[in-house]
Amino acid sequence: MSVPFTNLPPSATIRPTPFKVSIPQSTLDELKSLIKLSKLAPPTYEGSQEDRKYGVTNKWVREAKEKWENDFDWYTYLILILAHASGLIIFV
Repeated sequence: MSVPFTNLPPSATIRPTPFKVSIPQSTLDELKSLIKLSKLAPPTYEGSQEDRKYGVTNKWVREAKEKWENDFDWYTYLILILAHASGLIIFV
């Protein structure tokens, strides 16, 4: 059984080539610092609308920032990327 997206369409003109994912620790440290130092906009009426009529909510932005500051681990995702690229796991 063929897994979707594992075969190129016949009309593809460029073939994928192997690549190496390499992000220096200094870049990850800088990203973490920038996220920590970033300021959030004050709460607004538009940002409080849970239907997202005006975009993402203040709550969503605040929670996303907290998640990136405290929980995000780049190396966990790097392992998944490398495993997928090497064919050890397949995302479906």
